Amino acid sequence: MKDLRIGEMDERITLRTYTASSNYYGEETLSTNVDTTVFAKVDYLSLGKEKTTMQEVVFDKVKFSFRYPGITFNEKANIIFENNTYDIINIAKLGRNRYFEVVTTRVH
Repeated sequence: MKDLRIGEMDERITLRTYTASSNYYGEETLSTNVDTTVFAKVDYLSLGKEKTTMQEVVFDKVKFSFRYPGITFNEKANIIFENNTYDIINIAKLGRNRYFEVVTTRVH
């Protein structure tokens, strides 16, 4: 991958991370930890449909590429872009770990 240029990262996104804890019954609960706003390059990968037993689900796959050294997050985090929440399905570090390339999905 070639290095991203600053001018390509022109969309503001919010990276929402969560902290996991256990409730009284031992169930895992997630609480919002930190919202971090960064500029990213947004690539729309696909729009798809998937049939489940009783319904049809439409989803978007979107790739967000951004530069933010020192941030830690995992697949439990979400990306918020244009008032839509995207679930992370893959995180890749690129360019000597200077860039994140995050593939997400949004279910309608």
